Amino acid sequence: MWRLAVVRLFIVAFVSQSVVVVGTRLTQTGEIQDPLAPYTAILPGQPIENLEPFSCNWYTQHYEDSTRAVCRTNPEGDDSVSITIKNHTIQNLTFDVHGLTVGDLTRL
Repeated sequence: MWRLAVVRLFIVAFVSQSVVVVGTRLTQTGEIQDPLAPYTAILPGQPIENLEPFSCNWYTQHYEDSTRAVCRTNPEGDDSVSITIKNHTIQNLTFDVHGLTVGDLTRL
């Protein structure tokens, strides 16, 4: 009896998720844009010179073992990107994005 309940629960969950995915695809207008495409030149491991096209607000973080520079830029209005640099190499990117929904993530 409990096995039948588990199977029913699984079917309900599967159908619900399928409806969400199909619904977001049907309401989508146009082609899906890759949100990371503008940042391919500044992904981790790239040289600091690739930051030239971006207008950065710089600050420095001092640690006992090293110093890291951080560039904060706002290329798309309210959204911002923090880029951590160490030894003239991009180490990390942190995105602060506003207005991203679960439907956007499902489509991507």
